[in-house]
Amino acid sequence: MNVFDDAPTPETFIVSDPHFGHNKIFLKEPNRLLGEEKPKKAFKRLCKNWNAVVGKKDSILCLGDMFGVSGVRYIDKLKGKKSLILGNHDIKPHNKELLYSSDFGILHGICLRIPNGEEIASEATKQHSNLSGYEQECLSVLVADVGAMRVMFSHYPLFERHPSDERFYALFALLEWLFAQCRCDVVIHGHIHSHNASDSRCINACVDVTDYAPIRLGALLERAQKGRR
Repeated sequence: MNVFDDAPTPETFIVSDPHFGHNKIFLKEPNRLLGEEKPKKAFKRLCKNWNAVVGKKDSILCLGDMFGVSGVRYIDKLKGKKSLILGNHDIKPHNKELLYSSDFGILHGICLRIPNGEEIASEATKQHSNLSGYEQECLSVLVADVGAMRVMFSHYPLFERHPSDERFYALFALLEWLFAQCRCDVVIHGHIHSHNASDSRCINACVDVTDYAPIRLGALLERAQKGRR
């Protein structure tokens, strides 16, 4: 496991929810199969798309849910200096073992790369007692300034609740508190695949909405800004 890169720039690549080796993803997102394509071929295409845009020296920030049970066959094939914000699938025992033996830098807890970040993070730790053990394991969030924008990077979108995510409600509340305290402009996230969050401050980075490939952070922010006009 490498050191987590906590200083994203507009040139950093962003990707979320590739779910390499997780065949059940196609039940939720059948469009990933491109018609009659087999799951293994779809994963190979996703790996090929990744390596077509990301070079060995490029930094890439992954926003969670990287692998499934058979993800081991893909993990060493992905180019770039890889950092990971944990998603709910990444903390499953098999996936956790796979990731911790890989070259991913993994973020645990709260990383606020902004003025007064340490003070805000210290205050946030007092709220950890409201989280379940599972939510504490899922807590993985970065806040950093990218150009003129203050960006939160999280696996989860904010400002809405769905019954299927009830087990994360206290975690969502903490993330929303951090968003406000840090005066973030947007949150870049995954988790919801081909769907988009209802709040315009949420920017979906799942492969389902980025042409099944990583995208530069600067391009992602620019595209989101154009969508609001």
